[in-house]
Amino acid sequence: MTRTIASLFLLAVVGCSGQQGMRSDIPAAGRPLWDRCRPSVDTWCHNRAQGDPTLERECEGNTGHDYGLLADDAARQQFLRAHGCSL
Repeated sequence: MTRTIASLFLLAVVGCSGQQGMRSDIPAAGRPLWDRCRPSVDTWCHNRAQGDPTLERECEGNTGHDYGLLADDAARQQFLRAHGCSL
């Protein structure tokens, strides 16, 4: 029983740290567009995951990470449009 509780606690900590890391992947220059389009990206990931919450979280994390790697606003806008945001 103690081992199960410890495992669940570890999973919760790892899950929370993953969400915090996603926010730090996005540079300050890209943050306003990301914040504006985040609901559209979340919907895009939700539809893509077809109801699987694990796949949805993975999609959101990967999308945030990939967005954070983009070098300029033109690339960021194109990326966000491809993920359901109408700019």
